[in-house]
Amino acid sequence: AYAGYCMAAAGFLALAHTLKRGEHIRVTLIINALQGPARRALELCALGAATALAGLFAFFAVRMAYQSRVLNDISTGNDATPLWIPQIAFGLGTVILFIAFADELFSELRGTRRRSAVARRGLRVCCVARSSPKRVLTARACASWPARCKSSARRSNPST
Repeated sequence: AYAGYCMAAAGFLALAHTLKRGEHIRVTLIINALQGPARRALELCALGAATALAGLFAFFAVRMAYQSRVLNDISTGNDATPLWIPQIAFGLGTVILFIAFADELFSELRGTRRRSAVARRGLRVCCVARSSPKRVLTARACASWPARCKSSARRSNPST
């Protein structure tokens, strides 16, 4: 029981940091096609939905730890440890993620939200080749990226 709660806590504690650094994986196919008010409206809708879901998740995670404390729920192992102890870290991680999403939402509403370096320059990462894992290509160079990836993968991996 402890390993599961600790892994969930570690994941959620890392998610908030990753969100604030702008390194979450996002599907930007639609949002990159939009400009101006339409793009901002879609960003606000996405951030609003994410904030609401993170808030619900945080509420129920904290409620789970609280109910375990009230009901004196203990682990089924030989040590019979109260379950609310490892559940606190999980609840804390979800609360911090909710705060991070709320901060992003309010920053977007105020117009002070920072974009990642790739999004600011209008570039996108198209291909991760073994020879240059941090290669960033412009939209024009991305037109031929599948061929480039296949050829660089063949050159770097002679077994294929």
